[in-house]
Amino acid sequence: MAELGSGHNDASTFDYDMQYCLQHDPAMAGNVIGATALSVRLPLSLEWQKFSHWPPFLLDVLPQGHARQRLAKAMNLNPDSSACELPLLLRVGGGSMQTRGVHYEAALVVPSSLAERKPR
Repeated sequence: MAELGSGHNDASTFDYDMQYCLQHDPAMAGNVIGATALSVRLPLSLEWQKFSHWPPFLLDVLPQGHARQRLAKAMNLNPDSSACELPLLLRVGGGSMQTRGVHYEAALVVPSSLAERKPR
């Protein structure tokens, strides 16, 4: 496993859930519009996307301000360190994501520090 100290600056791999893609675009024609895709830069696709950093929408999910301070303290983490970002993101899980009204359950984002897996 790689070092966990890069936080949102760490490389990541993005992948839509296959069932989600097929449910919203059965022909995989690329004609999906609206809020079905997580981002304009990430249209529905079965291809893996690699980034040199975390996708920007994950920063919306990451606790900030007072919530970040309290949660990091409860987890014995330094809230000012980027090394705390992955544990915080894993801790907030789906609850915070669902309140944003976006289909985050449709995606799998794996920071490179979590997996050595090669894209398919």
